[in-house]
Amino acid sequence: MQGRVQVARLYHQTDDHGVKDLLAFLLARDTMHQNQWMAAAAELQEEGLEKLPVPSNFPLDKEDRDVAYQYINFSDGKKAGDGSWASGPTPDGKGEFSYLPEPPAGVPMPPPPPPPPPGDARAGSRRIAPRQRGVAAANLTARLMSRCSHDSANRGSNVGAHFAHEVGRVARRCR
Repeated sequence: MQGRVQVARLYHQTDDHGVKDLLAFLLARDTMHQNQWMAAAAELQEEGLEKLPVPSNFPLDKEDRDVAYQYINFSDGKKAGDGSWASGPTPDGKGEFSYLPEPPAGVPMPPPPPPPPPGDARAGSRRIAPRQRGVAAANLTARLMSRCSHDSANRGSNVGAHFAHEVGRVARRCR
């Protein structure tokens, strides 16, 4: 859901119609994914097939339990720590939420691969067809969020601003 917050912020920060179109699509798909996850988990619980967390048959001692209930704030400000997700009992009844005001230092991201050589079919400007937009958006978002989160954690900069810059740069190439 943190990704959705960042995408919604970016939507309101840009005037680029192509970027807004991409971000609107990502927000709509996130709405579907959140509802799909909640409905599937509820259905499995009602049928007595699962408990939280899903899948409940994965051994909890194999998880990194130090972070299982830890909310890590990637946003500016401290208000995220006020939510029920940041302190108190967890919905699964197996722990207590804790709040980490900022992400710990991580492993630096490797540099991006070099751009394609001139004349390569992947180089230059091209428009993404509407039917390909979903796949392109999902791949782009995953790559950018991963890169921006790691880059920002290592440089102490704002993830959202870095993501906005990268999305705008890539979206201009896709028009």
